[in-house]
Amino acid sequence: MTKLLSTHHTKFILIGIFLLTGSFTWGQSREGDGGTSGGHISREEYRKLQDSLKANKIEPLVKLWQLEADGAYKVRHYRDTTDMDRQILYPNFKKSIANTFTGNAGAANQSALFIHREPVQEFLFLQPYEVYISRPETHKFIDTRTPYSELNYSTGGNNNREENILNVLVTQNINKDWNVGLEYNLISSDGQYQNQKHKVYDFTVFSSYEKGHYKLYGYLNHNRIKLQENGGIADDNVLKADTTIEAPNMEVRLFDTGASIHNFNYFLSHQYNIGEMRERVLFGDTTQVYPIKIVHTLHLDKSSRKYYDQENTDDYYQNFIYAFNTPIEEKTTFQNLKNSAQVVLNEGYFNWFKYGLRAEVSYEKIKYELPALKPVFPNNWDLGMKEIKQDNLSLEVGAFYSSTEKTNWAAHWRTYFSGYRSGDTEAKAHYTHYLGNDSLRNHKLQVDFKMTNQTPSLLWNQYFSNHIYWKKDLNKETQIKLGGYYHNKAWKLEAGGYWQALKNYTFFGENALPQQSSDEIVVFTAYAKKNFHWWKMHFEPTVYWQQSSNEDLLPLPMISAYANTYFESDLFQKAIRLRVGIDARFYTKWYAPDYMPATGQFFLQKEKELGGYPKLDAYFVAQFKRATFFMKYEHINNLISDNEYFSALHYPITPHILKYGVRWYFYD
Repeated sequence: MTKLLSTHHTKFILIGIFLLTGSFTWGQSREGDGGTSGGHISREEYRKLQDSLKANKIEPLVKLWQLEADGAYKVRHYRDTTDMDRQILYPNFKKSIANTFTGNAGAANQSALFIHREPVQEFLFLQPYEVYISRPETHKFIDTRTPYSELNYSTGGNNNREENILNVLVTQNINKDWNVGLEYNLISSDGQYQNQKHKVYDFTVFSSYEKGHYKLYGYLNHNRIKLQENGGIADDNVLKADTTIEAPNMEVRLFDTGASIHNFNYFLSHQYNIGEMRERVLFGDTTQVYPIKIVHTLHLDKSSRKYYDQENTDDYYQNFIYAFNTPIEEKTTFQNLKNSAQVVLNEGYFNWFKYGLRAEVSYEKIKYELPALKPVFPNNWDLGMKEIKQDNLSLEVGAFYSSTEKTNWAAHWRTYFSGYRSGDTEAKAHYTHYLGNDSLRNHKLQVDFKMTNQTPSLLWNQYFSNHIYWKKDLNKETQIKLGGYYHNKAWKLEAGGYWQALKNYTFFGENALPQQSSDEIVVFTAYAKKNFHWWKMHFEPTVYWQQSSNEDLLPLPMISAYANTYFESDLFQKAIRLRVGIDARFYTKWYAPDYMPATGQFFLQKEKELGGYPKLDAYFVAQFKRATFFMKYEHINNLISDNEYFSALHYPITPHILKYGVRWYFYD
């Protein structure tokens, strides 16, 4: 009861802070428009004051951008406030239509679509959670004329098995040159099965300053993940054989086991422009451009993972190293301090040379602290820690061009010439051509290329824990990706295809240990999505086809599909937009991976094929001005189906559950 009250108190305190902050910024904006300091005014004076406020009202305008190439240039982004797809709640399913996960909101995740799998992280234990956490590389900075805020909240389940998602964003410009903002994201779920609690949350402070020759971008962030591990349900057949057993009463494999992961990011990028300024108009925006700029970027990335097991269940870990027959608590830490300096020739300044060029030198200083055996006299061992330090020195050169409404492209190449990654190379490029006379850039063809020749990170090569151990000498892994897509907003159509070649592919094998294949593996992917529209009815299917040349080492579902079928209409003279529909997800049977709690990683299994099961969600969404409300009955076909609805081996997805929530935008 105390925990429940604590959860609700935290939730309402955060929402209260958001509303108070919104009121404060609203008051700030109105005071600048000529508000009085207090006292009574006549009705006529009040009308004059309101007319004055309307005449001088500042129209809201929110601009978003993302820094690319360590701050060399910005890429503009646009926020979609129509927000009618509110029924898709989880970040992993917003990015990929098919996923392998351990069944709970915020749980360890791996996309079932190979082209959507997250890039391999230096700190391996964060890999399954990258889709949830915030990073400076993907952060969108903001410039706004008026204070801007967002509130997104959803909840579901009962008090004992509750799920909550909360996103809060508050930002405003101190003046026309300086923006500050706060962001808080929370995914909290008790889970529908025993010992399945997950909590993923992050807090971010960000700021940008642009005036004259000098620009500065700052980002401070803390990601935290707290989770319980249950090892999956003890008997997979219970879902089909005995439908009378409720999910909370199903026996699981692990108790009093879990992990805590922290990730801290401090990011600072600042630049000084050299030379005479010129104004340039691009896509309706007037920007200042200088011939050359010097950019310095600092990024401190600190991470840690603590794994605990108070029971040390013998039969669960029987196939792995078992060093100490006592309750254990293992901790691994990682720190990377990266400094980068680059010279950039800005595009669009010289009439005789329109392209942008850049050259960057980066230095990384890395430190690991890993569990290790240490001798204890006499002839005994204990679990201690060891420290490993690395450094990397690299050079990156690149070119980019985005100064026309028809074409933009960018190409970058990096090589490491000393340190742990000595000899590694990375190359990536994209080319986008906008078709027709569409100034809004809604009709385009894009080609992408990426090639990496990379040394697996330290944790792929060595790790020791109470339950699992490996020491490897893995070769550099080479990956090549080539493909593209066609997008036509008027036709509501997108279609594309990719070819990926892998050499020395690194993965976790059936023994849950790292392995590497010397054979080349090729993956083909093709996809299409379209919105079919008749009257007020919509059918939006998305279909992916993928084929792996080695299904034993890289199994993938051949077909993955998502379909959103709905009725949408405006009501009450377009005051409310209403959508009522059904979401459907499906993928063909495949050897979806198993999951190892001791490392938090997915690994190969040949015990059982999973999939071939459709999941249906019924929902309605109502948008009124800047607020969007939704209600959703998730996994509604579970009410009548007795099939096996597993995502990973031994890990079923959530049974039927009712969810509801709201998203609200505030522009003043």
